[in-house]
Amino acid sequence: MVGVFIENNKFKKQIKYVFSTVSEILGIEIYFYTDNDINLNTEVDFCNVNIVYKDSEKYLSFIDKLDKKVIIENSNKLFSQRYLEADSVPQSVRKYNLDYNIKNKKDIISIFSDDAELFIKQEVNKITSNIDIVSDIFFMLSRYEEVVLNYKSDDEIYNRFSAKESLAYKNNFLDRPIVNEQIELIWALLKKLDNSLVRKHYWGDNSFAACFTHDVDWIQKYTNLGRALKDSVKLLVKNKEIALSLKNLANYVKSKSDYKEDPYWTFEYIMDLEKRFGFTSTFYFMTGGETSFDNKYIYNDKRVIDLIDNLERDGFECGYHGSFNSYNDYIKMKDEKINLDSIVKSEEYGIRQHFLRFSAPFTWRIQEKLGFLYDCTLSFADSEGFRCGICHPYKPFDILENRVLDIWEIPLIVMETSIMDSRYSGYGLDEATEKVKLLINQVQDYNGVFTLLWHNSSFDRFNPQVSRWNGVYEQIMIYLHEKKCYGSNGRDVLKKYIKRGE
Repeated sequence: MVGVFIENNKFKKQIKYVFSTVSEILGIEIYFYTDNDINLNTEVDFCNVNIVYKDSEKYLSFIDKLDKKVIIENSNKLFSQRYLEADSVPQSVRKYNLDYNIKNKKDIISIFSDDAELFIKQEVNKITSNIDIVSDIFFMLSRYEEVVLNYKSDDEIYNRFSAKESLAYKNNFLDRPIVNEQIELIWALLKKLDNSLVRKHYWGDNSFAACFTHDVDWIQKYTNLGRALKDSVKLLVKNKEIALSLKNLANYVKSKSDYKEDPYWTFEYIMDLEKRFGFTSTFYFMTGGETSFDNKYIYNDKRVIDLIDNLERDGFECGYHGSFNSYNDYIKMKDEKINLDSIVKSEEYGIRQHFLRFSAPFTWRIQEKLGFLYDCTLSFADSEGFRCGICHPYKPFDILENRVLDIWEIPLIVMETSIMDSRYSGYGLDEATEKVKLLINQVQDYNGVFTLLWHNSSFDRFNPQVSRWNGVYEQIMIYLHEKKCYGSNGRDVLKKYIKRGE
């Protein structure tokens, strides 16, 4: 067991949340020292190794009593009088070059630190550092900058916090899970003091997990003859695809008698591909909406009901895809959840918000109140990477109500639109594949969860701009299979994570 002493009482809830999350990810037990432990005149049965989050010299006599200890100095840049003020969000970060690599990383990124030179000093049974890991972890997991700045630059339609406005993007670390990196640093320092420490393993015989997800925005492309003709003309004039243009029209005719011939009805293809590698996935279904972005199908259509029945019977998760305006509207989300509950068998499932629209902490609050098992929204629409700085499921913290929220977040790492669309990253096929592989490798390093979103409509075989990406998805499946990851849907990945070590 690791003892944790928190000197700062004003922000004790926030700081305890950080250490509880660290404990959860490392799979170790921790003990928070209390005022009784400090004030007892008799000897206290202290832990063999300890972490001290230090603010001042006030408790030096107690700290000296602790045997082996890692002392992290509070920078007083976040947990200070400026807390929740816009100027508490830094504009730049610093780096500390490590004397030894940690999980292939040669440096540690420090978001909050005092103005002195960064250091890690080791003495007999004591390691001291002014790298304020605690503030950094809290900042990333709570999405502090998004709440405090409340800045939306994605455009007026989507009203999303853009990657380009994030500290991680501006300082070139969005592709690094810096929370995991800092937790590994804590672990390395603890192990230097007590080599007998053991952490739990999450995934049985697998080193990491992959969570496969699909947002079902459409179930059919050919809503009418006019659209089919428009697509065929585009294939003919713009892409010079004569054969494909004619085939597109022929397929429209076939889809009128058999809806499974529609280019967006790709569910059997997805299921067969994933099952070939021993994987399952989550399909998030829409059940309402009021905008032109919503209602591309009716949730209680017999085709949808039969599809959900087949998916659940085969071990796939059917979750909820919140409509365009549901992310900040409790009534809308509640009504849509009631609709989904009427057609799914499982009472436990996750949620992803449409177009990745999310407002922390308000969206989490609504999801929590409605009893969703987890959210899987948090990636930036305009860039792949680690929006929350982490590749593990975790419970978020509401910085306005000052409490831990009773819902899990499974951070999304790659959405296919982010890497395909020229408005965003716009990679070529090979570049995108290599970029995704690099992100997978980092997740494996930290025994985390690689979460992937690929819309069912993105497997459209009659759209050359989209269909050429099918091979990328298959390469990702092969790569993950070769790495022997645990690949499944959001619900099963989360439950396995929670039950680790049992």
